[in-house]
Amino acid sequence: MLRFFKTLGCQKKPNVTDEDVVGLSISCAHMAFSYSYNFKIYAKDDKTLFTCDCSIDRNDYNDTRVSCENVQIDKRYFDLLIKILKTENITEKVFRYKKKINWLFVKDKTEYRITLFFNNKELKTASLHFEKVYDLLKQLAGLYATEVTYE
Repeated sequence: MLRFFKTLGCQKKPNVTDEDVVGLSISCAHMAFSYSYNFKIYAKDDKTLFTCDCSIDRNDYNDTRVSCENVQIDKRYFDLLIKILKTENITEKVFRYKKKINWLFVKDKTEYRITLFFNNKELKTASLHFEKVYDLLKQLAGLYATEVTYE
């Protein structure tokens, strides 16, 4: 019976809010490696840590790929991320996301993923893309990347 109500969309509201978000991860798996990326940002012990692997410059097919792992960044960027979550209603969209059944398998299909981590150890994942979140994290990659590769 519960499955029936979930199918109709009669789910209870999430018991977490944007203020409960302690971390976020987004990724894109793309046929062209230049367009693939991974980002993670999270607050831990009064620190904000950032991880990335992405291309920040794609001119004339020369990629500038940057990466970093658990680099401490200014907390104001995490606050800005929470503001974007609120204004774009992202937390609710992620909770309402229902995985679609894909009857036709497409090789090398672009796949987006967002995962929200909450202070109660809960996490929620959806196959969605949010441009404003991506833009902010890509900007951070340009500021905080510790490794640069030219391909």
